[in-house]
Amino acid sequence: MQRIRVNDVVFMLTLKQHRKFQPLRMRIFGRAHNQTSPKLMSTANSQIVGDGEMRLMQHSNPDAALILLFGWAGCNDRYLAKYAKFYEKNFSVLRFTADIQKVRSFSSYRKFALDVYEKILETTTALSIYCHMFSMNGCSTFCALWDLLDTVADCEVLKSKFKGLIFDSSPAYVSPWQAAAAISFALLPPSSYSKTWRETYRFMLAGYFSLHRSMIWLRSQWDKDVYERNYSYFRMLAMKDLPKYQLYIYSSIDSICSAESIEQFIASEQEKKAVISKLFFDDTLHCQHYRLHPDEYEQACIDFVNKA
Repeated sequence: MQRIRVNDVVFMLTLKQHRKFQPLRMRIFGRAHNQTSPKLMSTANSQIVGDGEMRLMQHSNPDAALILLFGWAGCNDRYLAKYAKFYEKNFSVLRFTADIQKVRSFSSYRKFALDVYEKILETTTALSIYCHMFSMNGCSTFCALWDLLDTVADCEVLKSKFKGLIFDSSPAYVSPWQAAAAISFALLPPSSYSKTWRETYRFMLAGYFSLHRSMIWLRSQWDKDVYERNYSYFRMLAMKDLPKYQLYIYSSIDSICSAESIEQFIASEQEKKAVISKLFFDDTLHCQHYRLHPDEYEQACIDFVNKA
């Protein structure tokens, strides 16, 4: 049985100023540019980029829009493939899920972001880009990527290509118990672990997260930016240049990312003049909207991309 330590999984961001991306980027890119380009291994209808953690479905039109699918914690590629399917007719699609077992701090997401940039965005010929992200794992990946783009030479050109964002079950400020529930389910799935193991791990995580949150609150008494540096939700709230067009797909009964928290984020973006679209359900659980309402979900996403 795989041993999992509490310190191996931290459902938070410890984002410093975005300039701290630069040393890491220089080390990785300095090595990469002295080597050959990342290897692309072709399958029947896709390209496996690099080590196989990313799957790029390249459209025959090199100028076709690129859709970035960033999965939720514990998401299997076969699940993302279902979403990619309704995009692939007209767009190129990248499927990627940050491995929650490798997440210890925001530095983990920065490495994921660098991989996406180096292997995909740096050489893309797409004229427009859209990001479709799931839960806070997907949001954290995008958040790190968006900060990283501020450090690259063609920052303005690349950011201008991002035409819209699709949020599925996010973004939200999750409680320690909600974060523990999401991570324990992802790392100890019912198919492999007993409920007793999962609930025990959940309690351990909840205690850890509660202690961490208390420390953050204490520091906030003299450090006004501490929440932004430690939680992706607050980091994204502070971003003033997110793509203007945004689609939110969420539910009133989501027990992980609450509708109330998502709507607070929406209100903040509306104040920044973002153009907001919503697809709201009363009967779907966290990241389960497409499973129960496939036609409505697909139509909303395709319409959004075509209009944005």
